[in-house]
Amino acid sequence: MLLWGSYTVPTAETAEKLAFHHPDLSMVTREGEKFTAKGLLLAGSPKSSEGLRLGKKTELDSLEKKLKAMESTISGEEMRMAELEHTLRELKTGRPATRHP
Repeated sequence: MLLWGSYTVPTAETAEKLAFHHPDLSMVTREGEKFTAKGLLLAGSPKSSEGLRLGKKTELDSLEKKLKAMESTISGEEMRMAELEHTLRELKTGRPATRHP
């Protein structure tokens, strides 16, 4: 039952792609790395040159959420800046400026 729904794949890159596209399955590399849609679980003794990728999907999801929030904030600030520039033009000319959509 330990490997139920698991498939052996040749590389970590293949495992990661397949696990992302098939979240109900897990992919296991020949080196013992187990990939799921939630991330990577390392088993056995990892090579010293390999970086730990445990929790990277969760970290990526969190960063993407923060990025969307920042983009929304920037968009709002850009709109506010455009309104302030419009008001400044009105104040400099002493008459209402023409608004452009």
